[in-house]
Amino acid sequence: MTLEVIPNSALIFHGPFNVFSTATLKLSNTDNCLLTYKILTTVPKRYCVKPNVGLLEAHATVNILVSLRPRQDDQPDDRTQHKFRIQWITAPSISTGNLDTFWSQTSQNYAIKRLTIRTVFVDEEIAAAVPENSNGHHEIDA
Repeated sequence: MTLEVIPNSALIFHGPFNVFSTATLKLSNTDNCLLTYKILTTVPKRYCVKPNVGLLEAHATVNILVSLRPRQDDQPDDRTQHKFRIQWITAPSISTGNLDTFWSQTSQNYAIKRLTIRTVFVDEEIAAAVPENSNGHHEIDA
């Protein structure tokens, strides 16, 4: 069971970091069997991973969108410690509706393959704040 992950060592996020920053993981099943994968992070409150769990058909590819939430001024800058773990196994006969239950019970019954990816942050200028009107909508001057 082979899963190719691109990038396979570092996920790069480009600033500014006072707004959402995104990066993409590409998962490719290079085998002839169905795989299931799950993506975990060391800082789940700072990231949104879509989809973070799924099935991957033989020789299929999926792009995973990883979004870094804006850092608040009062939060410590702990970015050097952020990591992602991609776990995968050959999938038995399961449906996508059962994946969360399957993964919660998997560690006891299957040999899980794992890859850990670190994060890299490329700092750029801070994005200018866009004022909000009284309805909570952003106003942009044209």
